[in-house]
Amino acid sequence: MAMPALPSGLQDWHAAANRACDAGQHAQARECFARAFALAEAEWSADAPAWVPLLNNRAVLAKYAAEFELAETLYRRALAIAGSHAAFGPAELSMLNHNLGGLAHARGDFAAGEPLARRAVGLSRAALGPDHPQSLADEVAWAGLLDGLKRYAESEPIYRRALAAWEARGEMLEVAVCCHNLGALCAALRRWPEADAQYRRALSIKQSCLGTEHLDVGLTLHNLGALCKQRRRLVEARAHLQQALQIFEAGLDPQHPHLRACRQQLAGLSDLEATGNSGPPGIRGPGNLGHADALKDRNSATELATKPGDRTGRRQNRQNRGDRTARTGTVEIRRDS
Repeated sequence: MAMPALPSGLQDWHAAANRACDAGQHAQARECFARAFALAEAEWSADAPAWVPLLNNRAVLAKYAAEFELAETLYRRALAIAGSHAAFGPAELSMLNHNLGGLAHARGDFAAGEPLARRAVGLSRAALGPDHPQSLADEVAWAGLLDGLKRYAESEPIYRRALAAWEARGEMLEVAVCCHNLGALCAALRRWPEADAQYRRALSIKQSCLGTEHLDVGLTLHNLGALCKQRRRLVEARAHLQQALQIFEAGLDPQHPHLRACRQQLAGLSDLEATGNSGPPGIRGPGNLGHADALKDRNSATELATKPGDRTGRRQNRQNRGDRTARTGTVEIRRDS
């Protein structure tokens, strides 16, 4: 089924909205999307297939801004339309399920997100094969939700299979994502030496590929600092956490939960320093979030809402990891990493 081509004005507003969203210019992106929606409502019926990428991409922006209810409404409308039109195949349906699962992850609703992520994996595997990059990325996202449910015996082999596949492909940033998440898993299971090694490998790759100030680098610094704190390596913990805080403060909205988490870790570290480093390693004390609450990559790093005007977040992730989109007609459905 052929989709109608977007009118040039609508297409221009939609493209401008996506560019502004990538640049962290959220107010401008909202205005561009509003203009695109106004034109679309005048041109299309409510269930026209051309709505799907516009709804999806507006939902991505809503998720960045923590407008979770709006994002879910938009994603579900897009999925309902896509499911009723032959223009959309398994690859596109996989992306929509992936995005809904990622939204549930962002809300901390792992039980709701896990079936969506699992469905995305099944669709991408069926359409593209198990070793396609989209299938691998869907598997890593699914594993992140399994981690949230503490189903580590299921998530670990997914991470390790994806890690081997990305290594074979030479996709080093994807290797770093898997190492970061394996580090969080190993820390949650108190396999601390491997957690440390995985985090340090992830950090080295990210700093080499992205520079030292990238938000993804901040995620791994945060988790490595939290791990050092658990192991009572307090001087090193403070150095990593302070660096993570500086990165987050430069690139995130002041109310972003990652900033809050990092400040809580530093507060807990100060408590440990004040009490003379008392207590055995791994005991959760004041301000210690514990590594079950470690910040995850893929479902976390690339959903960071950047400050207006900041150009170091989503755009750089897309350039360096590859912009996974599905094209249907003349428009694209954007995968929310």
